[in-house]
Order: sequence, then C-alpha cells, then structure tokens
Amino acid sequence: PGRLRHITFSNLRPYLSPPRNERRLGSVFSMLRLTLPVDPQQTLVELAQILQDRLTSSLRRGDRFTMARMSKAMMSALFRMRSRRMASTALSYSGPLLLTRNSEIPQLRQMHVFVSNFPLGPEYTAQVRLFNNRLCWDILYLDCDMTKERAQAIAGKIQELLADPLKRKMENG
Repeated sequence: PGRLRHITFSNLRPYLSPPRNERRLGSVFSMLRLTLPVDPQQTLVELAQILQDRLTSSLRRGDRFTMARMSKAMMSALFRMRSRRMASTALSYSGPLLLTRNSEIPQLRQMHVFVSNFPLGPEYTAQVRLFNNRLCWDILYLDCDMTKERAQAIAGKIQELLADPLKRKMENG
C-alpha cells in the first residue's frame, strides 16, 4: 500500500494564439503530476485505468493550463527542498513510429531513444513506442537509486505484468 506519484506531459501547442510555426519554435508543454493510492490487491490494468481516468478528468478540468503557470514555482520549491522527488515514475508513450519504406535505404530494425533524468526526477523513467508492430520500452534509472540487478528485476516484472492480461485473454478465447 502506498501512493504513486506520476508525471505526464500535456501538449499546449493546439491552444496557443498565435500558433507556433517554423519561425516561432519552442517546447510548449505542461507537466502534470498525479498522485494515486495503490492497493496491493489492484492489478496493473486496474491501476492503469484509474490513472487514465484521473488524467482524463485532469485534462477536462483544464489542469494543463494551471500547471503551466505553477510549474516554475513548483520546480523552484523542489530544488530548494531537495528532500522530495518529482514523482515515482515517468512514462512517455510516443505511439507508433511510422517510417516510409525506401528500397534504396537499408531496413531499420531497431530504434532506441535516450531518456534523461536527474536526482530529483523519478526513480524509474521510460520512453515507450510502437515500432514494427512491437512495443519498445527504453528505461532509465540512476545508479544512486538502485543497482542494475534491481532495475532489471523491475523491467522483468513490467514484462510479466504486461504479458499477464494478454495470456489470460488468449486462454479465455
């Protein structure tokens, strides 16, 4: 039992006036922090559904705009305190990576990304995408937080949890 603090990022580009264009570049997003109670009896799918529901509610309320205004003060406070992390986890899902096929270029077989972090960031950070009909999951952890073995054990548990609903679905037809 405990609390899981999660970070996600919301794109603010569709709401800008005037809109960004080639001449007005910039990173325009808002960081959202959500805290969920975790019940050991919950499955990963149930926890993910609760997180998705909370995120949807947060976006409908317009929290992305409030957090855009609060982010500077929140980050300043976290840097001053240095006793609290921004979150437990951070997951970025970029969706399917669609590349056009060109017979003159060798086929790309794998694609990995660099996910950065810093000591106040989440203990375990991942960037996930679909590529060649496969779920690709690049993980970053800091060695001051955990050993390589612990990080690999967490990755193994993630694979197990993701595979379990699929196995049950196949077993039930």
